[in-house]
Amino acid sequence: MRKVVLSLALLLPSLVLFAGCGDGDTVAPSSTITDAPDTIFYNTINSATTSDRVRFSGTASDNFSIFQVQISFDDGSTWNDTTVSGTGSSKTWTYLATESEPSAASTIRTKAQDKSGNWETPGAGTAYTKTSSSVIASLESIVTSATSGDVIYLSSGTGGAYGDSSMAIVLENSVEIIIAGSGYGQAITSANYSAADMTPATIFESTFISARLFSVGNDLDLRKVRIKGAVNALQISDVSASVSVTDSVFEGQKGFAIFAEDNVVPVGTSISLTITDTMIDNFDADGNDRGGAYLDRVTYAIENAFVTNQIGQPSGVEGGIYISGGRGISTVLFSLIIPPQYLLQMVPRGYHPMKLRVRVQIPLMESGSPALVPVPLSDITPLAPTPASV
Repeated sequence: MRKVVLSLALLLPSLVLFAGCGDGDTVAPSSTITDAPDTIFYNTINSATTSDRVRFSGTASDNFSIFQVQISFDDGSTWNDTTVSGTGSSKTWTYLATESEPSAASTIRTKAQDKSGNWETPGAGTAYTKTSSSVIASLESIVTSATSGDVIYLSSGTGGAYGDSSMAIVLENSVEIIIAGSGYGQAITSANYSAADMTPATIFESTFISARLFSVGNDLDLRKVRIKGAVNALQISDVSASVSVTDSVFEGQKGFAIFAEDNVVPVGTSISLTITDTMIDNFDADGNDRGGAYLDRVTYAIENAFVTNQIGQPSGVEGGIYISGGRGISTVLFSLIIPPQYLLQMVPRGYHPMKLRVRVQIPLMESGSPALVPVPLSDITPLAPTPASV
């Protein structure tokens, strides 16, 4: 009789494949939406409605492994497959929704399935309203009239998606809100830099005559947007606010991309600012008292940020980042295209310690002019966790 010997290595794929079949796993997975929206705004200003997308994302977990995640915009009547990424028992998911998918008003729900075939029983979900408009004043009104804790999702678009270089836009929040765009795109900035691709792009654009584009009056969490133009793109002046900027790109400002100052008594205690995974291209900043970020007596944390300097040799308050008083820790990558004295200015005021750690990238030189090398944000790694005292 002929003996047949089966290799365990040949059997393993089958064992893995059918691990969920009759394995006794009856535990259902769970899924969540990251900061589910109260309001969804589809921009139809400079683009066809059908081309716009709103990014939804979240997580899913299981005791073994996630197989798929679905999202519903009509309280569970219909479901859409999301894109799931990651390995193991916890994964992330994303979905880009067209304008026709969310209803005018309904409930968003998600559900996950594990590899054993167990489906999550969807929770109650989150109620939302949707606005589609070609009038920028509609968005300004939504932001101004928001209630505390509101989450506003914004669609992508083409060109100057929200406004243009001839339009003055001012978004002003008086209560705590989250504004989540759909990405910052892959367009090359004025100084010939490109951030790591995050498409589609939610773009704000305003005339440089406009003093500011975002006027912060309370806590603000700003994510996944590209902001072009205005004198100061994001202005925080003499208010009590905690502000976070994540996964965003600033360019084309004539003044500062981010301007924050605290003169409220007791000074230096009212404004908290966090900048993460963000690029500031202040190539277009002109004249004196201009630059990337102006931080006057604020508490700050700048992590994994990339700042280019303006062209020329200005005087006064200028350069990449200006810090006056305040306290915080920064890990910043600078591209040095002007003399180093204009890269960073720190002016101690005597009542707060300042700590900073920076890295300088010297661009390649061709015929005496800087040839700026695109550096994706994903390639910018934080520096040593223990900051140097200045």
